[in-house]
Amino acid sequence: MLAAAVTVSSSQTSSAKDKPVAAASKAPPAIVAPTTLRATLLSTLAPARPAAKVTGACPVTIESGVGIGGVLVGYTSAELKKLGLPITVTSGDAKEGFQKVGVTNVRLLGGKVVDVWIDDARLLKDCIRIDGKSISRQAKREAFLQLAQSCNSEAPRTGGEFKRCNDGGLFFGYGMGDFLQIRVRSRGADFTLDNYELVLTDDGTAATISAENRKQLLERVLLSKQMDAYWHQDKPGRNKLVMRKSPLFTDEPEFRMFGNVIPWVAAPAATDPYLEVLELAATKSKGRLRLAFPIEGVVATATLVPSGDTWRISDITVAER
Repeated sequence: MLAAAVTVSSSQTSSAKDKPVAAASKAPPAIVAPTTLRATLLSTLAPARPAAKVTGACPVTIESGVGIGGVLVGYTSAELKKLGLPITVTSGDAKEGFQKVGVTNVRLLGGKVVDVWIDDARLLKDCIRIDGKSISRQAKREAFLQLAQSCNSEAPRTGGEFKRCNDGGLFFGYGMGDFLQIRVRSRGADFTLDNYELVLTDDGTAATISAENRKQLLERVLLSKQMDAYWHQDKPGRNKLVMRKSPLFTDEPEFRMFGNVIPWVAAPAATDPYLEVLELAATKSKGRLRLAFPIEGVVATATLVPSGDTWRISDITVAER
């Protein structure tokens, strides 16, 4: 079976010997993002239609962003019982856990179905319909993918890989052998296979980023290949970078670049090759670090993703201010 968890790797970095190396420093309190509470997407999640008794094994209807075989995203345990299908709790309970409902598997979160899937479409009755189109259970994987739109590969994982299609409402999983897993979830541009539950339950509450982790994140931005084109060591004074003091880095961790320590300065001159941390904030499901390099007129933006108890960089872009 395909594993759903994945560790997102950080952005590719340069390996130049004269790039910054963070020195040890006393750890200050962890940084907390500004808090703007909001209703969670989970609290507003609702099924596409009321629960109704499922009659017969065919057709097996798979509806992107809606459900599979009459088992819909958004149903409660009480609504699942109205379907008249055999139900087995495989883990957890009726509010938080996993159940087998008919031929499908479901994940319940906060009392609602958030994920519906079939472990192997090859084992279903040969009456599969995906978004209104019939397909043989033995059809090639490519034929299944052709019934969907905008399919992109998800992050690699143990046991195989997934294609994310139809704005996150439909996933196809496969690996060694001929099995084909099909999953249906809510549609959403921000949803990936791995951050789905985090995004659903994110209410804007601030997430903490430890001092050591902050230091690592800033170092990775400085080391990134995306910033290489802007250092211009050949220009006078450009090998002596400075960092504007920031409330986001009150510990002022030490970095070395081009053989020199990067000092933290309260008010650097406009002509100095200084760096400035504009933002470092995170909630449960996502975060962002922005670093400006005014002398070049650019800002690097790093997208942060949670990875266990720490944060990693999934992407870095550099744009003109």
